[in-house]
Amino acid sequence: MIINYINVSYIKKGEKFNLFMTNMKKWEDNNHWVEIDLDLCMASGECVSVCPAEVYEIIDGKVNAENIIECIECGACQDACPYNAILNHAAWR
Repeated sequence: MIINYINVSYIKKGEKFNLFMTNMKKWEDNNHWVEIDLDLCMASGECVSVCPAEVYEIIDGKVNAENIIECIECGACQDACPYNAILNHAAWR
């Protein structure tokens, strides 16, 4: 299952609030899930290279986790991403 959503965060800066929106995508299957910020993802492929379960692939210049059911929750993907685009993962609940 794929869930697309926009995450809206308000950050107080002085007397004003700045609005930051991120384009998030969540892949999930049973107990496995991962959220990726597609605005931060630059398709470097580090997550693809390091994932021993071959969960990730690059499609149209962004990471895709269609194979999330194979995830072994090692956390290597989140550690490997140089852009910190992998924000939440089932292994860190």
